[in-house]
Amino acid sequence: MRILIAVLIAAAAGLGALGWYFKSEAARGAGESAALRSDLEGERQARRGLEEKLENILAEQNQEIHRLTRKALELEELQLDAKALREDLAAKTELAKNAQEKAEQAAAAAQAAAQEREKTLQDLAQLRTDQDELAAKFAAAKTAGERAAADLEKALEEKTALAQKAALAETECDNLKRALEKQQGVARSAAGREIEGVVEQDAGDGKVILSKLSEKPEVDLEFSVFRDGEFIGRVKISKAFENYASARVTYLPPGKEVMAGDIVTTSFPEKR
Repeated sequence: MRILIAVLIAAAAGLGALGWYFKSEAARGAGESAALRSDLEGERQARRGLEEKLENILAEQNQEIHRLTRKALELEELQLDAKALREDLAAKTELAKNAQEKAEQAAAAAQAAAQEREKTLQDLAQLRTDQDELAAKFAAAKTAGERAAADLEKALEEKTALAQKAALAETECDNLKRALEKQQGVARSAAGREIEGVVEQDAGDGKVILSKLSEKPEVDLEFSVFRDGEFIGRVKISKAFENYASARVTYLPPGKEVMAGDIVTTSFPEKR
């Protein structure tokens, strides 16, 4: 019992001490809580200050961003303007280059034209010289032409005279041939070998067909052709049959031609 009482007393004393401890701890905790609340309020004020500073900084940053954005837009516009200026400069440079090339070409063309003009003047001078020479040659040629015309006229006169002499000689020759053929015909008649016939048709290319022959002629035998007693020409047998033959014309005087119906004979018939 005494022990229990002692324990209770000890417990009461302990509880008293514990109560004092808790009170002291509560007081200390209240102090710490007040300090914490003060610190928290300070931190809140500091935080509000920081937030205000942050808001100010953000506002300044936003303004700076807006300013930089405007600057970026202005810079982009400047870049576009610079690009346009570069393109314009490149185009103008190209135009200037083309203009320079055209100027150089024009200068070269002008120089070539000047050289061509100089050459043309030289050619013109040479042409005048050649023209003078040609005029002199033409005058000489004209004189020579007049002399040649006189010589030609004289030659034509001589040719006409020679043609007349040739015609006379041909007539004499025809007369001699007719006389000779007459003599040959007489000889053949005396020998009994006279052959007569007519021209059946003109076969062209100097060939004729003979028919109604009094006897078969020999190849290469020559016949005289007559029409109404007039000597027309001569033909020579190329192929012979019993009463007809083919022959080729061997002689025709100028203006004569063998026609169907002409008389052919190996003698010289008299006109009837």
